[in-house]
Amino acid sequence: MSSCTTSIDGQGGGRRFLTVVVYILVVLGFLMNAHMIQHFSTVRVPSPASATTNHVDQIKNGGPLCACSAFKTSVPIFWKHFESEIKEAAVENATTFYPEEQNNSSEFHAWVDELFQDHYQSYQVRRSAIHPPGLEVTLKLLEIISKRVNYLRDNTLSEAPPLHILVIGGSLTSGMACGINNLGLKTPGWMRQYTICAWPNRLQHLFNRVLFNGEEVVKVSNLAVGGSNSEVGKTLLEYQLFPDSFQQPDIVIWSHATNDAQEEDKAKAYFESIPGFVNAAHNLRICDDYLPLVVINEEFFGQQNDVSGAIYKASNWFGLMGISQRNVISHKIFANFDNDDYVKRIIGDKGLHPGMGAHIGASWTVFYNFISAFTEVCDYTKGTSSLARINSSDVTAKSIGPYKEHDYGDISSEWKQHRENIRENCLVVAQEALVSSSNSSTTVINSINQQQESPCTYAFMQSRMTSVATSEDVNKKMNEILTSNTGWKAEGYPERQPRAGFYAKEENAHFSLKIDSSMQTKYMTILSMKSYGDNFKDTALEVDVRIERKGGSESTETQTAKYKINGYHDTKTSIHIPHKFELPDGGAKKGDSIVANFRLVSGSYFKIAGLAFCMY
Repeated sequence: MSSCTTSIDGQGGGRRFLTVVVYILVVLGFLMNAHMIQHFSTVRVPSPASATTNHVDQIKNGGPLCACSAFKTSVPIFWKHFESEIKEAAVENATTFYPEEQNNSSEFHAWVDELFQDHYQSYQVRRSAIHPPGLEVTLKLLEIISKRVNYLRDNTLSEAPPLHILVIGGSLTSGMACGINNLGLKTPGWMRQYTICAWPNRLQHLFNRVLFNGEEVVKVSNLAVGGSNSEVGKTLLEYQLFPDSFQQPDIVIWSHATNDAQEEDKAKAYFESIPGFVNAAHNLRICDDYLPLVVINEEFFGQQNDVSGAIYKASNWFGLMGISQRNVISHKIFANFDNDDYVKRIIGDKGLHPGMGAHIGASWTVFYNFISAFTEVCDYTKGTSSLARINSSDVTAKSIGPYKEHDYGDISSEWKQHRENIRENCLVVAQEALVSSSNSSTTVINSINQQQESPCTYAFMQSRMTSVATSEDVNKKMNEILTSNTGWKAEGYPERQPRAGFYAKEENAHFSLKIDSSMQTKYMTILSMKSYGDNFKDTALEVDVRIERKGGSESTETQTAKYKINGYHDTKTSIHIPHKFELPDGGAKKGDSIVANFRLVSGSYFKIAGLAFCMY
């Protein structure tokens, strides 16, 4: 019989007494650990001369696993102990930047408390765990956190950047409608709505507010692009279409479930695009055995559920961290779907873009899963700081890509060959990066990852987080390569509809471009919009491309390739789709020129949101 079981007989009373004693011991143990957590989260600690406890000395001067001092309790106890801070973080994200004085609204505080108590208790949120991350990669994340905390406490140490989380998804992830609520609170305007109350920003605030006393130990970059699916996310990662001086991420979070679920070709989306995204994320730091950690995160509340199976499969096949907020609350939403007030109090809206409650819940869910992962690895390692001492059977190799359980090929041989190719390539790069024999392997790997060049001769993708956000930015980028233009114009807004892009709004609109190749360039990618609107019906763009070889005009033998892209689909949503084409005649070598003509051959409306001419 469980020690939690009650009984009315004498023996049951003894068991109840024993249970109480055990509970008191657990609570006392937690209070001691809570004291350690508070020390850890207070980044500005006394100087070494005034440090009076071994714990403070360990945090300030100890090894890379000092972060484990904060994760010695069970996750449910941690979650309960920091409940007030977790809820206050949700309130602060909704009030600090808004003039509506929501912080003084007792109804708003009561609603956040109700949301937490009714739907996000530890036993409820743990339903979100699809697959745990590997111990090795989790340990690396804790090392990065520890070094950052140590640096903030003593800036004479080597500079340590924040743990960097990159989130990529569609309009839901970007924050569209994240201010919607049923409390009568004023919904912020477009600019602040997107930049403040989206769940990735809330996640950053949660980490730093709850664990690190407000210091920037964790940084979250939200590069979500409205209307984008996994194929767009893969392109963004593959071609590194990042802001200037972008720090390579330690964690990449996929949140494309909403738009992938709307795809007509589900097989392509689930079995090609998602694996392609994962490989592109891993390749950002290909020479690091562990980083980045890739997280598959389901934040979609639509009643189509087939995307959940794809998320489960990807998480398991690749050994990723898998999270599903849907698993926490969807059963409650669908069981009460006709009760508008009930549903809106949980998420904010029934549509593809749920409101404030959904974004608060998403940040809580992702945060909980990271706390769980950190606690797990700290319990497993028992304080060791050595990767070599982890007696783990986890696969450290990065996956070769598409799922192959159903194939009859030798998966193991392919996997080993893939790892050998990576090893050989990284050894060559490492030798070039090794300035002196005193450089450590970690320093060399960091140098390699930070110095990776873009594989593109020319590339841009419109995103509010990059240097190409406004219509003016798009116009400037296109003018770098345009040789002629009739009927195309850069217009739109960074966030609200219509979003910035290069638009054709008349029949037979056409433009030409010329790009001098700075490297071997084999592929052209066009990011265009597909939609169901009447203005998109029967629209088609035709593109012909030729290569002008270095040292003269085009050869008589030079091939010309022609491609066609349609702008309409029946799905009741607007999405951006990358169309990747192989350039003719083997592509362009360094010094060659790429000449392309774009013409609207059907219809009178089309949108281009990005172009890329790249090595692969």
